[in-house]
Amino acid sequence: MARPYRAPNCPWSIAMINRVLEIATEGAFVSKRYGSITIVVKNSEPTVVPIDTIDSLIMHQGASITTTCIEALSSSGAAIIFCNGKHMPSSIVLPLVGYHGQAARQRLQIEMSEPFKKRVWSYIVERKIAQQSRVVELTTGKRTLHRYMGPVRSGDPENKEAQAARAYWPELFGRKFLRDGHEGPINARLNFGYAIIRSCVSRAVVACGLLPSLSVHHSDARNAFALVDDIMEPYRPAIDLQVLRLAEQGQALDTQSKSVLASSVISTITTDRGATTLGACILRTVQSFAHAIETKSPAIWYPESVIS
Repeated sequence: MARPYRAPNCPWSIAMINRVLEIATEGAFVSKRYGSITIVVKNSEPTVVPIDTIDSLIMHQGASITTTCIEALSSSGAAIIFCNGKHMPSSIVLPLVGYHGQAARQRLQIEMSEPFKKRVWSYIVERKIAQQSRVVELTTGKRTLHRYMGPVRSGDPENKEAQAARAYWPELFGRKFLRDGHEGPINARLNFGYAIIRSCVSRAVVACGLLPSLSVHHSDARNAFALVDDIMEPYRPAIDLQVLRLAEQGQALDTQSKSVLASSVISTITTDRGATTLGACILRTVQSFAHAIETKSPAIWYPESVIS
């Protein structure tokens, strides 16, 4: 798409990354014109996207689409994901045929072996600890988490993730800080920020034709997004750093701080392919997981640093 449009105060708006088109602008109207879809937003020029360049369309609450456009996208083999007010996928429209191998991909996901899942989880833990270590070193100058870095055994039998967490939280928020199951302004900010990342990962997982409930580690039967919770782990420190900065400024969880946290997914970070957004990195990570289950290679892609 030649000209992505971003509405004021909206972290998602209209953007296209790796054939996934996302529309989150309040009042956006999507229709079909010849071989393209046209996105009309009040007081802006229409955005035109060729239908054959779209693998997945993500529609947020507040945007609308014509049935003719839905049919045209389905005929081209694209998936359409509708999100609720919390920006989490609530339903998906899939063509009866031709959706780029989704059935085959989901079969491979269902058939993931326990050794494969344990290796993937070990890699995720390694990347999460590396990101946590970066945050601690950046904010305190200490190398407290360096002893937890490095290879993690398959399935993390030593529970390095928990060991690193016990050292991590006191360095960021003090020794009196308690994370799990506790209230307070810091936890409120963390929970809000994590929800933003979780919704972004959720949309990417569904857009890539994966089953969000079929995970490699998280196993709560009531959790419809267990895979999302696996994949998002190394991205959590991006929110931790933002929350620490807000805490240092003395900001409560008000509209301004929510805007800062919501904008995390469009923050710019440096990767092996140059500067890009955190949201684009998340999509690339999910796509690499889809590739991993097809190739049986447990190493999925994460940016070297999630800190902007």
